Amino acid sequence: MNTINRFFLLMTMIVLASSPMMAQYVESSYYNDFRMSALTIPVYEVIPAGPPRDGIPAISHPKFAAAAEADFLTGADEVIGVVVNGVARAYPARILGYHEIVNDRIGDTPVAVTFNPLCASAMAYKSQINKQQLAFGTSGLVYNSNSLYYDKQTESLWSQITGEAVSGPAAGSKMELLPTALVSWGEWKAKYPDTQVLTTETGYKRNYDCIPYEASSNRLLFPVSQTDKRLPLKERIVGVAVGGRFKAYPFAMLPNGKSGITTDEFNGQSVRIEFNAALQTAFVTDAAGKPIPSATMYWFAWYAFHPETEIHGMPSRENTAMSMSFHSTGIQ
Repeated sequence: MNTINRFFLLMTMIVLASSPMMAQYVESSYYNDFRMSALTIPVYEVIPAGPPRDGIPAISHPKFAAAAEADFLTGADEVIGVVVNGVARAYPARILGYHEIVNDRIGDTPVAVTFNPLCASAMAYKSQINKQQLAFGTSGLVYNSNSLYYDKQTESLWSQITGEAVSGPAAGSKMELLPTALVSWGEWKAKYPDTQVLTTETGYKRNYDCIPYEASSNRLLFPVSQTDKRLPLKERIVGVAVGGRFKAYPFAMLPNGKSGITTDEFNGQSVRIEFNAALQTAFVTDAAGKPIPSATMYWFAWYAFHPETEIHGMPSRENTAMSMSFHSTGIQ
């Protein structure tokens, strides 16, 4: 779908949604063969991205190899690293760039490992709700320039960044976010030498020598509901969520020295970030070195879903507004 058609589709959705009767009609209609029902987000912000349902095929029968056998990777290649119950696995970003989803099982835990190139967001979830295991596919729809996935059990749509169902029978449900690291293969292998790695034996013929599309400019391909100019749109951040509060750690504000360690206390949670300035990667743990749930992505994506977020190294909006008020009234 070209830009002009996408614009007119978006305008049509907005006009339709402005009428209560028409909004009800739109919410009961179908996008890419998905019925829009019980929506928790505005229907006119759900946008067909071009591919049809499953046009980007998920990997549902992943095959793994030992680290020593992964000769198709270089040390600088990005991987999504996940550890569940002591088992470490690495999922190369240039494979997930073609598939976005790996439906996996680590021990007894069903896991959905996801990567959205539009947002450079890597997320892994425990893929079950109410003890029901879920398998995911791509819907071809986006919200806030981020992929919506669907589960094959209920046909509900799920946000990749929040892990929440936004439409369908499961609307309002949320999956458990697992600790995830978007780092270089060399770093991951050094930390977890016994790691398993996803191979190129996916069952699909793709050129896995490169990521199919990467952001080459600060321009967004799809609209977002809100932006914040305190950071560049595509500044990489690592974000954490603790007890309903959110905080972003911009890579540009993390130390460039040899130690590269940032320690913080956020909403009662100790946060330790090991940052590699040369590779632009970060490992996030607690003070004891145990990985905690976090996510690396572009700033625009984190802010679009978490506009109340705090930013490490910057005053809060409330403090900034208060300071401006004091200065404007002559209070020092």
